[in-house]
Amino acid sequence: MNIRNVLLNTAALFVFPCLMCAESAKWAIKPRYSYIADFGEDFFKVKLGGKTGILDKQGNVIVPVSADSITNPSEGYSLVLNLENEKLRLSAVLGPDGSLKQMKDEFYIGDFPFFSENKLPVLNKKGKYGYIDPTGRLVIKCNYGSAHPFSEGYAVVSKKKGIFDNATKAIADLLGTKKKEKVFYINNLGIPLNLQSDIGTVYFASSFRNGKALVMNKDDKRCMIDTSGRLIGYYTSRDEPRFDEKFALTDGYDASQGKDASPSMGNGPTPYVEKGVYGYSYRGDVVLPAQFVYAEPFHEGYAIAKTTAGVGVLKLITGKFHCVRNDGTEKADDPSMVSVNYVVDVPDELKSGVFDMVCKGSNGIEYKVQGTNKDGYFHFPFILPEGRNICELSEKSQEGLVLWRTPKLIGNELKVDVSAGATTANKTARITVYLTNSGNETLSCKMKIAGEGITAKESVVVLSPGVTKTVTTTATGITVASTRNVTITIGDESTTRTVDVKAYKKKKSTKKSVRKKKKQLKGEFA
Repeated sequence: MNIRNVLLNTAALFVFPCLMCAESAKWAIKPRYSYIADFGEDFFKVKLGGKTGILDKQGNVIVPVSADSITNPSEGYSLVLNLENEKLRLSAVLGPDGSLKQMKDEFYIGDFPFFSENKLPVLNKKGKYGYIDPTGRLVIKCNYGSAHPFSEGYAVVSKKKGIFDNATKAIADLLGTKKKEKVFYINNLGIPLNLQSDIGTVYFASSFRNGKALVMNKDDKRCMIDTSGRLIGYYTSRDEPRFDEKFALTDGYDASQGKDASPSMGNGPTPYVEKGVYGYSYRGDVVLPAQFVYAEPFHEGYAIAKTTAGVGVLKLITGKFHCVRNDGTEKADDPSMVSVNYVVDVPDELKSGVFDMVCKGSNGIEYKVQGTNKDGYFHFPFILPEGRNICELSEKSQEGLVLWRTPKLIGNELKVDVSAGATTANKTARITVYLTNSGNETLSCKMKIAGEGITAKESVVVLSPGVTKTVTTTATGITVASTRNVTITIGDESTTRTVDVKAYKKKKSTKKSVRKKKKQLKGEFA
C-alpha cells in the first residue's frame, strides 16, 4: 500500500470506504435572486432587479418577478402592487392556496394595505375610497375621502380627506385645529352607526377592539363607546393613546404587529463556518460542504442560502454518498502519478444526473472527470499525483453546488491530543502532541506546532494504520498557573487544543533527607 504524503498546501482525502453524510441537499430554487424570504408555509418571496415575485417550494412561479411590492399575507391574502405615477396600484390578490386573482378595475392602495374582515380599503382613479373583497368585487362604493380597516363589524370613514387618514398621526395634531373633518362609522353594508346623541359630532375615531373604541368630539372630549354607539366612559389615562395596525386602541405593544409572513425556527441541518464560508451539518455529519456566503438553518426540509451567484433555496434529499477508491486500470506513464478509480453511490433522487468530479492534486493542478453511470454507480477514473488529493463532486443541473468533498484529515483519519508536563525550574514545561492514525492507510504527515508561549516546531511523522506517535515541544515563560493554546497545522487544516500548565514548585528538603545525603557523600569519600 502506498504511503500518502500530507503536504503543507493540501487538505483532506477520501477514505476507504468513505461516508459523506446522512442526508444531502439540492437546489429547489436556483441561486439567481438578490433576496429570498419565507412567505407563508408553502411559498417564498423573491427579488431580482428591484422587482418582486412569489415562487412555490418546487421553484414554480406563482407571481411573476415583476411586481414592485407584495404585502405579507393578512387573513391569508396578499396584495400584488405596482407603482404608477407615485401611487401603488393593486394588480392582483394572491390567495392562501396560491391562486392569483387579477384586478380588472383600477384600484390603488392607501395607508392600510391589508384585508380585514374580508374587506380591503382601496382608492379609485378619482382618489375616493371604497372597499373590495378578495375577488376584487367592490362591496362598498368609493364615496369616501378617507377609510380605515374594518374591525369588529365597523370601519371609520370620512366624506372628505380627514386628518386621520394616516394611522401614524397623533391626537395632538387635532387639538386646537379650527377646521375639523367629521368622521363616522359604517357597517358591512356601508350604513352609518348612530352614536349616543350627547356625544355630538365626532372628529376623531379609532377602530373597535374588544368591543370598545375611542372617539373625540368638538369639545376635544375623549369618549369611549361600544359597538352600539353608546357612551361607556372617558379616556382618562395620562399616557397618549396607542393604536395597532388597524388603528384600534391598545394598551401598549401589539404582538400582532411586525410579524413575518412565516416566522420559522430550524429543525434540521444547521450552518457551520469554515474559513469564512458556510456549510451544513447535522449531528456531526456534513450535509453540504462549506461553500456558501450566507446560510439559514433548514426548516421543514428547506433552507435559504447565498452563493457568489445569488440567493437560492435548498431542499433536503434522503440518501447517502458512498465513495470507494480503487486502483485504476489506466496506465500512468509518469512514476510520480498513480491510476485510481473513484466509485460513488449517490442518493436515488440524483441518480439520473450528470456528475463531475474535480480533484486538486498534491502538485497544485486540478483534474476533472465526468462520471460514467454503470449499474447505478458513478465511476471516475483518474491519473493523479501520489500524495493527498482533494476532490469535490457536483451535478451539472445544480449550478456549481458542491455535493461532496474529501473529508477532513484531522478528526477523521487522524486523531490529535495534547498534554502538558510538569513545569521545571527554568519556567518551561514539555508539551506533547499525540497523533493517531485511525484510518487504514499509512500517513506521512508534515506538521507544525505553534502558539503564544509555545516553541514553534515542524516535524514529519509517518504513521501506520492504528499507530500513535508523539511530537514534543515546550511551553516557556511559565510564572503562574495558566492555560496555553497549542495550534497544530497539517496541510491547510488546523486545530487548537488548550492545556493547563502549572507554576514551578521547589521541593522542600527534610532533615532526614539531608542526613541521608551526608551519609551517601561520606561513603563516596571513605
